[in-house]
Amino acid sequence: MSDNLAATGPTPESNAAALEEGEPIRIEMDKRIDLVIALIVIAIGIVIIHLTNSFRVGSFPDPVTSRGLPYFTGTYLILAGLFLAARRLWTWSVIPGNFTVSEGHEDEAGHPSSAPRAFTVMALALLWATLLKPVGFLIMTPIVLVAMLWLMNIRSVARLAGFSLIFTFVMWLAFSELLGITLPYGPLTGLARSWGLIY
Repeated sequence: MSDNLAATGPTPESNAAALEEGEPIRIEMDKRIDLVIALIVIAIGIVIIHLTNSFRVGSFPDPVTSRGLPYFTGTYLILAGLFLAARRLWTWSVIPGNFTVSEGHEDEAGHPSSAPRAFTVMALALLWATLLKPVGFLIMTPIVLVAMLWLMNIRSVARLAGFSLIFTFVMWLAFSELLGITLPYGPLTGLARSWGLIY
């Protein structure tokens, strides 16, 4: 579906163009759910900004401060949610009833979207955050990356190990050595101290 159709609603011309392209028009998206999701996005943005107000700015000279990124993220979510809600309300009556033209496309043949896969990736991210300190960045990160790549049907041992190890090393180098952020080493703490990586 074209961007214009998604932004202004279906028109006879856009419907005809879609049919000529061989793409069926699906009237399956619930307007009410779409509007509620937009309102939830706005609410999340407001909560982020509210929580950010309690962050300590600190004494380190930083024009952005620790509040900069959360403020930006919260503001972006609020503006994006307002835009989506306004667009949905503006085009509400284009098609009678509670359903409208579905956005996006059908899943690629042979590669359907998978809710269990998406939730498993989120669970792995939560597991990484939970075990990061006791297990250590250098151990936990490649394990989680291998698991995520496996979920994406990557089966080559060279790709699984190569990407996971190289990505972990590059991230460790960027944060630990270049930015001076102390990452948790877990069981490798003693070894890291003996090598002078931490003090």
